[in-house]
Amino acid sequence: AEKFPTMTFVSTKVAGGADNLKVTGNLTMKGVTKEVTLIVADPKSLQDVAKREALATATVNRQDFGVSGGAVVGDDVLITIKTELVKQ
Repeated sequence: AEKFPTMTFVSTKVAGGADNLKVTGNLTMKGVTKEVTLIVADPKSLQDVAKREALATATVNRQDFGVSGGAVVGDDVLITIKTELVKQ
């Protein structure tokens, strides 16, 4: 955590649907970048709002990012990102 204290996500594509938004982009963790798709649930509540906070989630395999060890934690972990959606 000292060497890599932050995790970043940069979106590259957004696909809309009635039930969710799929936000695809590059997730960087521990110096490793992988393409990940985040799901934003209930996009209907975001309609007609210029700027709105939302929760986006994805399940990733932590070993894909070089995070290992810890017998208590499984390989697949749920990431939740608090984000701000801006209507353009």
